[in-house]
Amino acid sequence: MNPLPELIFSFRSLEDHEPTMYFGNLLGSIIANSTLILGVTSLIYPIQIIAVEKTAIAAAAFIIIFLIFWFFVRSKLKLERWEAFLLLLIYLTFVVVEFL
Repeated sequence: MNPLPELIFSFRSLEDHEPTMYFGNLLGSIIANSTLILGVTSLIYPIQIIAVEKTAIAAAAFIIIFLIFWFFVRSKLKLERWEAFLLLLIYLTFVVVEFL
């Protein structure tokens, strides 16, 4: 799979001041690629989740970060720098907790 067309489209949409196209392309490619890879992999060999508590922590962190992001963006239809910093800080906290 060649990522070059998606990369060019992303840069072009940012040049044309179309951030919604950029985020749509980014999320669409992430969702499509991850579900395709997981689907094909699980068809070849079923996936077992061994560390259920780690998976639950990661899922909870994703939901919390997404809800905070959605609240920030929904309120003003843009993300301020301090909001982005807060989201990064929450994510870094999650990463530290995961590796302890």
